[in-house]
Amino acid sequence: YYVAVWGFYLLLLAAFSGLFLGLVPNLNFSPTIGSWFFLAIGFIMLGWFVANRNKRHLVFLALVLPLSIAPVSTYVMGQMEIEINATRPIAKFLQRQELTNRQVIVWDIRLPSLSFALQKEIYSVYHHDFSLQRHTEFQENNDWQKNLINVNNTDEAAYLRQLLASSAVLIVENGNLPADFAWVKEGLQKQQDFGKWQVYY
Repeated sequence: YYVAVWGFYLLLLAAFSGLFLGLVPNLNFSPTIGSWFFLAIGFIMLGWFVANRNKRHLVFLALVLPLSIAPVSTYVMGQMEIEINATRPIAKFLQRQELTNRQVIVWDIRLPSLSFALQKEIYSVYHHDFSLQRHTEFQENNDWQKNLINVNNTDEAAYLRQLLASSAVLIVENGNLPADFAWVKEGLQKQQDFGKWQVYY
């Protein structure tokens, strides 16, 4: 068990090292001096634990090593928010462009974190994504229906057209918009890319 835990942390630190050295394709990360420092501390502690291998040290190994890995993880996730599906960069962009007063429409995926970041309700368009199939038996009323649009339904598709006609922002995941539904972005002249996301406005 000691070897398994030690090996797990070794793999984790090695993965961070590969990322810091630019060995991971398609991921651009610029490590700070602080992140290198904590990574080095992690390797030093890992070496000390293997040099002084003792069953009594197992608890310390499990407690101390995360203290060096957590700061490194924070640096990494802070620079790779889009890659880990965080929506804060999109929310900041909408705020900078003063687009938060518009109707925000998300195509065929649930993004509750975006609603939280913007502090407003957003519209989710259901095409076929399973995550948007709501369990509604516990809903106290039908208010949820206005924010969940089934584009496969003719009436609801017409409702979506109305929302898009009144100033709106459309967020689409790469390759997730079928050609026969390309009309949803026709009236939106501008586009901003965020890795796997496109924002039309």
